[in-house]
Amino acid sequence: DFAQLKYVEKTLTNIDKYKFLIGHHRHATAGTISSRNAHPFSQGNITLVHNGSLTHLSRITTKHSEFDVDSEALAYALSVSPYTEIIPKIKGAAALAWYDNREDTLYLYRNKERPLFFAKVKNEETTFIASEMWMLKGLLWRNGLELENIWDVGENQVVSFKDKATPHKTEIIEPVKEEVKTFQEDWKHQRNYPRSTRKASVPVVAKDVFASIGVVEGQKIRFI
Repeated sequence: DFAQLKYVEKTLTNIDKYKFLIGHHRHATAGTISSRNAHPFSQGNITLVHNGSLTHLSRITTKHSEFDVDSEALAYALSVSPYTEIIPKIKGAAALAWYDNREDTLYLYRNKERPLFFAKVKNEETTFIASEMWMLKGLLWRNGLELENIWDVGENQVVSFKDKATPHKTEIIEPVKEEVKTFQEDWKHQRNYPRSTRKASVPVVAKDVFASIGVVEGQKIRFI
């Protein structure tokens, strides 16, 4: 049904008129299946497509509850804060392509949970983007186009495209490191729980906790 839409046919027929053209085939992981929840999502100056599923949305925006789809919440976050502040806070799987109309720039990003590739067509000022390498190769072959080069968007890497005359730029944006939760207990005395034996915080390691009460790996435990 998608390919029969008049708007899509008109756009693809006049594809040379557009600087950037993004399409996305969605497998719904959040929100109901509807046109309202279909990619791309536009919020302010940002138009975004997202492959993956995010968690802990409160890390990227306090207004996350206003959106049915995690991807739209992310588009909103990118529209109100610099991507250099939002990207490190992403939790979950993400391969992204978004256009910023204020900067007239297309951005790509992925983390370790999802792949993302882009390829340049030989003898043309044309670049294709896809989630998997075989998709790019198949797309170019099907349309009689020769591949000049193909790049893997690196883990935690942002790639930006400004125009044909400007080479793409890359930068690494590392995710926010998770804090190690600790307990204030000296596990050697945890059965008696005397406050006087509390010591400095130590990382919690499950096997050490069980070993401190005489439980070894493979041992069956009966709860009564």
